[in-house]
Amino acid sequence: MCDYSIGPETDTSTMVNAVKSALQEIEGSYNTLLISPAGSMLDLNEVPIDARHQIFELAAESPHKEVTFETRADTINSETIEDVKSILGDRLKSVYLGIETSSDFVNTYCINKGVTIKEIKKAAKILNGYGIKPIGNILAGVPMLSAKESYDIAMNSIDWCLKNQVKPAIFATHIKENTIYYEIYKLGLCDEPSIWLLVEILLNLPEDLDIDICWYRTYGAFNLVKAADSCSECYEKVLDALDDYVIKRDKTILSSLNCECYYKWKEKFKEESASLPERIVSIYCALAEKNMQEDFWIRNKAQIENNIYSEYVR
Repeated sequence: MCDYSIGPETDTSTMVNAVKSALQEIEGSYNTLLISPAGSMLDLNEVPIDARHQIFELAAESPHKEVTFETRADTINSETIEDVKSILGDRLKSVYLGIETSSDFVNTYCINKGVTIKEIKKAAKILNGYGIKPIGNILAGVPMLSAKESYDIAMNSIDWCLKNQVKPAIFATHIKENTIYYEIYKLGLCDEPSIWLLVEILLNLPEDLDIDICWYRTYGAFNLVKAADSCSECYEKVLDALDDYVIKRDKTILSSLNCECYYKWKEKFKEESASLPERIVSIYCALAEKNMQEDFWIRNKAQIENNIYSEYVR
């Protein structure tokens, strides 16, 4: 998945100067220019409106054909989009939205998403109404889910995107420091992420599907603990094949990959797991025991457990 960071409070001039400096380093012109903070471009708590205006004015003056950014669905409304378009005009062709999965249950209890599918659907409708293509980020690998569950929910989420006029973008999931995924991993309560999940998803999608394929390489992320990988014998070959597939979209590039570790990973599809609500509650208990004050879990366990079981839809 994409990177994240935290740092000191930054003022408008620092933000604008950082973008100006970065733009000056780009030689030539490109089809698409992506400008985004660590989180949401349209979140005024992250990017004040004056900074946003100045940044988009710089983008509008650049030689690049299109401009895009990433933002949470709950920051999108008609007034804000019209404000952005007043600066970028028709160069604003797309906006990236974090969907993760099309399941509110999984997004809430496995990811702590904080945005509902209803809100995402509303944001996509607004963007499409302005002729702007929403691009939905989908996870290939979700904490707490089995390999088969992660595969199924990714395929269902891509289908949801297509039904709601959202272009899907599939993201490999890596384990990084200071995340709940990392805490679960340290406790031995989840499988290691595998690049084979992404390959399996792509092999079972239509070859002509318009989909972005993202972050299967780690790009030197400073906080990486465990990449979505395979064995040492084939990992670089798989990455090279994905590079090739991104350009050519020929499934034989992926289907010709052959390694014993793929077949071992595929065996996980047959493994029986505890029910998802039961698994989540068990993981929450382990996390609470290690990371929270004991009285918090004692006071809240019954209500949290009731919410999980009552909201779960198989």
